[in-house]
Amino acid sequence: LRIMLTGAFNEERTTRVSGGLDSNFRIMDGTYALDGYLAGSQSTTALGEQISGGAGKFAIAKLEDKHWLAFSSYDFSTRNFSLDELGFFSEPHEHGGYVQLTYKEDRASAPVLRYTLTAETDYRWNLDGIKTVSRIEFQPIWEFRNFWTLDLDYIHDLPAHDDIERGILGLY
Repeated sequence: LRIMLTGAFNEERTTRVSGGLDSNFRIMDGTYALDGYLAGSQSTTALGEQISGGAGKFAIAKLEDKHWLAFSSYDFSTRNFSLDELGFFSEPHEHGGYVQLTYKEDRASAPVLRYTLTAETDYRWNLDGIKTVSRIEFQPIWEFRNFWTLDLDYIHDLPAHDDIERGILGLY
């Protein structure tokens, strides 16, 4: 468990403070993982108004097995979550995640040494409830006995709105 607190205190600008908790747990001899973070931010505007926001991410995974691996995560940020002057946040003002399921064979028949078959779905919504990402993906990878690999990736985008094209991004 890690705790972090940052702040920017500038006489010409607003005061900004952010902090959070970050955790990574491995259980059952590292077979399963529980990861996540919770963060908060508070700003004081030039008029003295307090603005608070939050963000977080939660993930669960099956990291070890003879054949089956799985991973799922969900992240979010609120409309007022802001790290301006304090850092970088890659997915502001939306929520979503993905689910991934992998079948692997580490002792395949010749000419293949090993292979994996991965299926994934990605999904995201903006804070107005409009779906911005909806995607399915299938990725088989074969490693041959000469250590060459063949990696195919099929991605299918399902109907979703593009916030950038609609001019929504940046209005929050």
